[in-house]
Amino acid sequence: WELNAGLRFEKTQWATNGNTVLTDEDGEYLATESVSGESSYKRWFPSVSLDYELNDGVRVKAAWFKTLARPDYFDLVPFRRIYTNFQFIWEGNPDIQPTQFDNLVLGVHVESEIVGELNVAAYFKRLETFFYETDELIEGGPFDGWERRRQQNGNSASVRGFEFGWKRKLESAPARVGSLTVSV
Repeated sequence: WELNAGLRFEKTQWATNGNTVLTDEDGEYLATESVSGESSYKRWFPSVSLDYELNDGVRVKAAWFKTLARPDYFDLVPFRRIYTNFQFIWEGNPDIQPTQFDNLVLGVHVESEIVGELNVAAYFKRLETFFYETDELIEGGPFDGWERRRQQNGNSASVRGFEFGWKRKLESAPARVGSLTVSV
């Protein structure tokens, strides 16, 4: 048996300046205005894993851990880009929050001369404040009927599935080729 536990702390802080275009009700350019955004957050990331070695070639593992996925920096910048020829607006969103994950993984690792290395795992992930790209039509105002694209946060979601990995060295490879390994 092997038990591993950990705790990681992260602090993230960012600040940015950008520009937005001001227009009249006909969509005619009036001015460019400076805008800024900032955010700061702290997170603790606990983890625990338990491994059991059935024999020399087979290990079973269970693990739970928290992780974080941050949006791309450019998606956080408070900007607005207007494409008049396409009636399209692309915006940054400084209010996007990072996605938080609770991860649970159960797996088996087999290693032998006959099989090579075989990994099979089932996983379950719970996501909070996931981010995604939205395309929406603007209703009303100078850009009525135009398309606007930006990143937004969703509430929560879950993902589950299986992972399979196999790796084996080919012993029958010709000597002039050298060592070959197949990975799936």
